[in-house]
Amino acid sequence: MGPAPWRLDLLIHPARQGELEVPLLNYFVRHAALRYRGVLSEHPSDDLVAGAAFRQVGFRAERAQLHMRRTFSPA
Repeated sequence: MGPAPWRLDLLIHPARQGELEVPLLNYFVRHAALRYRGVLSEHPSDDLVAGAAFRQVGFRAERAQLHMRRTFSPA
C-alpha cells in the first residue's frame, strides 16, 4: 500500500494571501515526491485563493465537509 501521506496545513498571513500559496505548496510537494509520499490536506472550501493554488499544483478534492459551531457567552 505504500507509505502514509504527509499531512499539510497551509496557513498564510492575510497580507500575503495570493502570493505565497503556490510557492509553499510547490516546495512541500517536491519534497514529498522525492520520498515517494502522497500529501493530504484538510482545507476550508471557502478559501478560494488557496483552493485555486491547491488545484494549480495538482491537488484534487476528494470530499467536502461542513463543520458547524455555536459559541455561548457567559451569562
